[in-house]
Amino acid sequence: MNININGKTLDVKLEKEKFVGEVLCGIEKWLSDSGHVLSGISIDNQEINVSEIESVFKKEINTIENLDIYTETISNLVMKSFRALLEDIEKYERLGFEEKANFFNNWKENSYANFLNEEAGDLYNLCENTFARAELSVQDLKSITEERIREINEPDKELPILNQF
Repeated sequence: MNININGKTLDVKLEKEKFVGEVLCGIEKWLSDSGHVLSGISIDNQEINVSEIESVFKKEINTIENLDIYTETISNLVMKSFRALLEDIEKYERLGFEEKANFFNNWKENSYANFLNEEAGDLYNLCENTFARAELSVQDLKSITEERIREINEPDKELPILNQF
């Protein structure tokens, strides 16, 4: 089996791994130690959806010719998630009352929402408060998200304490 990461062949010899899940777990540990996360998988030129991941983990590696793994830096994925959230907030604002009632159940299933839940749980909770319970205004959620983006892009302006050092 050939393993490619972001289009580059990984020079590795598999010794005791029999299943894709074993390979991915080892690679994921290595990626996280270098500030990257797994962002996509393709097996024999077929893209794997999140819903298919569990069955792919059980797939025997001797049945696969090519395993393509795609990664991103955590900081890039955070920024993409925050920008996607701003787009989702705009979509939510345009919805009618009935559509808003169902928005959260669909929203929480998308990959960016899942990433926010794992990496920025406090912001995810605020989204739930806005989209599911209307306890936080849409404008407040938007403002908080924009502030998070500014903290990443211009930390010295958003976090004045940094200027003291």
